[in-house]
Amino acid sequence: MVRTHRLLERYLHDAEGLPIADLHQAADRLEHHVDPAALEDMDRALGRPTVDPHGHPIPRETTTLSAIAGCPLTACQPGHSGRVAMVGDDREDLLAAMVRAGIVPRAEVTLLEHGDDHVVGVVAGRRVRLPVELAERVFVVDVQPASAQSVSAEQIQP
Repeated sequence: MVRTHRLLERYLHDAEGLPIADLHQAADRLEHHVDPAALEDMDRALGRPTVDPHGHPIPRETTTLSAIAGCPLTACQPGHSGRVAMVGDDREDLLAAMVRAGIVPRAEVTLLEHGDDHVVGVVAGRRVRLPVELAERVFVVDVQPASAQSVSAEQIQP
Protein backbone atom coordinates (compact mmCIF):
# COMPACT_ATOMS: atom_id res chain seq x y z
CA MET A 1 0.00 0.00 0.00
CA VAL A 2 2.92 2.37 0.68
CA ARG A 3 4.16 1.85 -2.89
CA THR A 4 0.71 2.61 -4.33
CA HIS A 5 0.27 5.72 -2.19
CA ARG A 6 3.66 7.18 -3.05
CA LEU A 7 3.38 6.42 -6.76
CA LEU A 8 -0.03 8.09 -6.78
CA GLU A 9 1.46 11.17 -5.10
CA ARG A 10 4.24 11.26 -7.72
CA TYR A 11 1.71 10.90 -10.54
CA LEU A 12 -0.70 13.50 -9.15
CA HIS A 13 2.14 15.99 -8.74
CA ASP A 14 4.06 15.36 -11.97
CA ALA A 15 1.25 14.57 -14.41
CA GLU A 16 -1.70 16.42 -12.89
CA GLY A 17 0.15 19.37 -11.33
CA LEU A 18 -1.38 18.93 -7.87
CA PRO A 19 0.45 21.05 -5.26
CA ILE A 20 2.67 19.18 -2.80
CA ALA A 21 0.50 20.15 0.18
CA ASP A 22 -2.59 18.51 -1.38
CA LEU A 23 -1.07 15.19 -2.44
CA HIS A 24 -1.49 13.10 0.70
CA GLN A 25 -5.27 13.41 0.93
CA ALA A 26 -5.78 12.91 -2.80
CA ALA A 27 -3.63 9.76 -2.80
CA ASP A 28 -5.50 8.47 0.28
CA ARG A 29 -8.78 8.73 -1.62
CA LEU A 30 -7.44 6.83 -4.65
CA GLU A 31 -5.03 4.22 -3.29
CA HIS A 32 -7.64 1.48 -2.67
CA HIS A 33 -9.06 1.81 -6.18
CA VAL A 34 -5.92 1.42 -8.30
CA ASP A 35 -5.59 -1.70 -10.40
CA PRO A 36 -2.11 -3.33 -10.23
CA ALA A 37 -1.75 -3.06 -14.02
CA ALA A 38 -2.61 0.65 -13.89
CA LEU A 39 -0.06 1.13 -11.12
CA GLU A 40 2.61 -0.57 -13.25
CA ASP A 41 1.70 1.67 -16.20
CA MET A 42 1.96 4.74 -13.96
CA ASP A 43 5.36 3.62 -12.65
CA ARG A 44 6.67 3.04 -16.18
CA ALA A 45 5.24 6.34 -17.51
CA LEU A 46 6.89 8.25 -14.66
CA GLY A 47 10.28 6.66 -15.39
CA ARG A 48 10.29 4.39 -12.34
CA PRO A 49 10.74 7.17 -9.76
CA THR A 50 12.58 6.38 -6.54
CA VAL A 51 11.01 9.06 -4.33
CA ASP A 52 7.61 10.74 -4.04
CA PRO A 53 7.28 14.55 -4.22
CA HIS A 54 7.83 14.79 -0.43
CA GLY A 55 11.15 12.92 -0.82
CA HIS A 56 9.93 9.64 0.71
CA PRO A 57 11.40 6.50 -0.90
CA ILE A 58 9.05 4.56 -3.20
CA PRO A 59 9.56 0.86 -2.55
CA ARG A 60 9.99 -1.47 -5.52
CA GLU A 61 7.60 -4.39 -5.62
CA THR A 62 10.19 -6.96 -4.53
CA THR A 63 12.31 -4.96 -2.12
CA THR A 64 11.98 -3.43 1.28
CA LEU A 65 11.57 0.26 1.93
CA SER A 66 14.76 2.30 1.53
CA ALA A 67 16.19 4.22 4.46
CA ILE A 68 15.34 7.90 4.75
CA ALA A 69 18.15 10.04 3.38
CA GLY A 70 19.77 12.71 5.50
CA CYS A 71 19.16 13.89 9.01
CA PRO A 72 16.53 16.14 10.59
CA LEU A 73 17.20 19.86 10.38
CA THR A 74 17.09 19.93 14.19
CA ALA A 75 20.18 17.65 14.27
CA CYS A 76 22.29 20.00 12.12
CA GLN A 77 24.74 22.41 13.65
CA PRO A 78 24.35 26.18 13.19
CA GLY A 79 26.32 27.45 10.22
CA HIS A 80 25.72 24.37 8.11
CA SER A 81 23.73 24.14 4.91
CA GLY A 82 22.33 21.39 2.78
CA ARG A 83 19.63 20.31 0.41
CA VAL A 84 16.19 19.18 1.57
CA ALA A 85 15.90 15.46 0.82
CA MET A 86 12.50 14.84 2.39
CA VAL A 87 9.71 16.60 4.25
CA GLY A 88 7.24 14.90 6.55
CA ASP A 89 3.69 14.76 5.25
CA ASP A 90 2.09 13.36 8.39
CA ARG A 91 0.57 16.71 9.43
CA GLU A 92 -1.15 18.87 6.85
CA ASP A 93 -0.70 22.08 8.86
CA LEU A 94 3.06 21.58 9.12
CA LEU A 95 3.40 20.57 5.47
CA ALA A 96 1.50 23.70 4.42
CA ALA A 97 3.84 25.81 6.59
CA MET A 98 6.87 24.13 4.99
CA VAL A 99 5.57 24.92 1.52
CA ARG A 100 4.93 28.56 2.52
CA ALA A 101 8.52 28.76 3.77
CA GLY A 102 9.89 27.23 0.54
CA ILE A 103 10.97 24.05 2.33
CA VAL A 104 10.39 21.40 -0.31
CA PRO A 105 12.64 18.62 -1.62
CA ARG A 106 15.77 19.94 -3.36
CA ALA A 107 15.51 23.38 -1.69
CA GLU A 108 18.73 24.77 -0.22
CA VAL A 109 18.62 25.51 3.51
CA THR A 110 21.18 26.98 5.91
CA LEU A 111 20.73 26.55 9.64
CA LEU A 112 21.64 29.67 11.60
CA GLU A 113 20.63 28.90 15.18
CA HIS A 114 18.78 26.61 17.56
CA GLY A 115 16.32 27.99 20.10
CA ASP A 116 14.42 26.20 22.87
CA ASP A 117 11.33 25.65 20.71
CA HIS A 118 12.51 26.74 17.26
CA VAL A 119 15.33 26.89 14.74
CA VAL A 120 16.29 29.80 12.54
CA GLY A 121 17.48 29.23 9.01
CA VAL A 122 17.72 30.67 5.53
CA VAL A 123 15.61 29.22 2.73
CA ALA A 124 15.56 30.80 -0.73
CA GLY A 125 17.23 33.95 0.59
CA ARG A 126 14.68 34.42 3.38
CA ARG A 127 15.42 34.11 7.06
CA VAL A 128 12.77 31.88 8.63
CA ARG A 129 11.98 30.91 12.21
CA LEU A 130 10.62 27.37 12.31
CA PRO A 131 8.97 25.59 15.24
CA VAL A 132 10.91 22.48 16.32
CA GLU A 133 7.93 20.24 15.46
CA LEU A 134 8.24 21.43 11.87
CA ALA A 135 12.06 21.42 11.66
CA GLU A 136 12.29 17.83 12.92
CA ARG A 137 10.23 16.76 9.88
CA VAL A 138 12.71 18.31 7.41
CA PHE A 139 15.53 15.96 6.40
CA VAL A 140 18.64 17.45 4.78
CA VAL A 141 21.61 15.93 2.96
CA ASP A 142 24.95 17.22 1.73
CA VAL A 143 25.46 19.30 4.86
CA GLN A 144 28.37 21.69 4.34
CA PRO A 145 29.68 24.66 6.35
CA ALA A 146 28.13 27.93 5.26
CA SER A 147 28.51 31.52 6.36
CA ALA A 148 25.59 33.18 8.10
CA GLN A 149 23.55 35.36 5.78
CA SER A 150 22.01 38.69 6.61
CA VAL A 151 18.39 38.57 5.52
CA SER A 152 15.06 39.76 6.83
CA ALA A 153 13.32 37.58 9.43
CA GLU A 154 10.05 35.78 8.83
CA GLN A 155 8.32 33.55 11.35
CA ILE A 156 6.70 30.41 9.95
CA GLN A 157 3.88 28.95 12.00
CA PRO A 158 1.67 25.97 11.21
